[in-house]
Amino acid sequence: MAIVNDILVFLSLVLFFRWCYDIYKKNRQLRHIPGPLPIPFIGVKLPRNIYEITHFFDGLIEQYGNTFKYYLGNTLVVATCDADLIQAIVQSSKHIQKSRLYDISRIWLKDGLIVSTGDKWRQRRKLLNPSFHVSILKEFFAVFKDNSNKIVASLEQEAAKEKPIDVGPFLAKFAADVIAESSFGSKLGIQEGHNPGYLESLDKVLKLISMRNFSLWKWNDMLYKLFAKEYSEQSRCIGIVDSVAQKIIENKREDIDPDSQTRMNTKKRSVLIEALMEHPDITNEDVHEEVNNFMFAGYDTTSTSLSFLLYELSRHQDIQEKLYQEIMFHIDGDIGNLDVERLQKMNYLDLVLKESLRHRTTVSAIERLITEDAKFGDTVYPSGTVFVILLHWLHNNPAYYDHPEKFDPERFNVENSSKRHRFAYIPFSAGPRNCIGQKYAILEVKTVIAKILFEFQILPVEGSELEVVSTGISKSNNGYPIKLQRRQ
Repeated sequence: MAIVNDILVFLSLVLFFRWCYDIYKKNRQLRHIPGPLPIPFIGVKLPRNIYEITHFFDGLIEQYGNTFKYYLGNTLVVATCDADLIQAIVQSSKHIQKSRLYDISRIWLKDGLIVSTGDKWRQRRKLLNPSFHVSILKEFFAVFKDNSNKIVASLEQEAAKEKPIDVGPFLAKFAADVIAESSFGSKLGIQEGHNPGYLESLDKVLKLISMRNFSLWKWNDMLYKLFAKEYSEQSRCIGIVDSVAQKIIENKREDIDPDSQTRMNTKKRSVLIEALMEHPDITNEDVHEEVNNFMFAGYDTTSTSLSFLLYELSRHQDIQEKLYQEIMFHIDGDIGNLDVERLQKMNYLDLVLKESLRHRTTVSAIERLITEDAKFGDTVYPSGTVFVILLHWLHNNPAYYDHPEKFDPERFNVENSSKRHRFAYIPFSAGPRNCIGQKYAILEVKTVIAKILFEFQILPVEGSELEVVSTGISKSNNGYPIKLQRRQ
């Protein structure tokens, strides 16, 4: 027994000194970058849950500045909200790989566009880029308008009750229906009550995956499956999400199959899924993973951005009124005149949307893993470094924005924008891995905002304050309370 104990002590010492040497080498190379002293084998003390992640980074920025380092185990992490360093990282066409934290989501998203890398990512991105061209997006405007009418009808019922509402669930159903119909040619009818449990399962999966990040042992797939009590619940929710994705695929195959008895007389145009299905190298599993990737990305970020925006408009009546007047001017007082060209002329709407995405950045942080030594600026970062690009903190950095806590759309007028670092505002990321659907999302958001503001004045709920947490996507833990008052 004594011999066994001696061996264990010896192995522990070997591992400890190996860990120390590894940390020493990395620290020596990046000694000018500050950061907390690493805890042996652990690195930094992680937040206990998703509700503390904002305070975690707030504290590190306050103590160490806009760029700092820390360790997860022996993995070197460099976090930054410095626009110069961010520009160098995101513009790189070589360093496009995401970190291993994204690997946790592969249990659900597999190797889809969000998490894939290398040649597969490049091929898939090239294949799908045309599906988001401006000319194609105009074809989907009717889908945006139709679903905007549905959410307005639902909100009208709520407005009649003259009580505060949480607008988030309404916008989530709207955004899910839009992405399913426009990109996949499938009417899920979530706003009408069909496919119950789908959005709840999506949200639960995202939350459970995010929570894995706060426990080092749960990063190991085998340990997670064997010992994590939430694994069975996660599997159940993924099963529900996968079943809806499979239904979307089956419906589309019937739609495009000339021999199908259920084929519709008029083929529905859905460029994205057709581009996947018609490519000879794309398997059914490939299509399935991209449906899940785009349903998640197209619904969650859009609905959350809309929720934050309506909440801010409720608290800034002067901005809301100016925006309403612009909308009325460009549609000549008739919402039936709303079209893509008129939306594109609404300059103040563009400023308001940009400020909302700055003030409440939906994707609060993104990550990159460098797989070989890389020089950014005057610093050479060692292979294996993970960069955390702190988008929320970049957009609220007083070095780039005066009084960043203030909601002020005029920050983005031509004069003010021209004075600012061009990489101080990147809510859709930038460079080769920027958001493929950003033009799609902007047009969708502008359409539904114009529709809602035409019908309603959005009023504040007295004493409401959002409790913003991060589950990969920044969200309000206590909803998005507003009041609605019919204008006519």
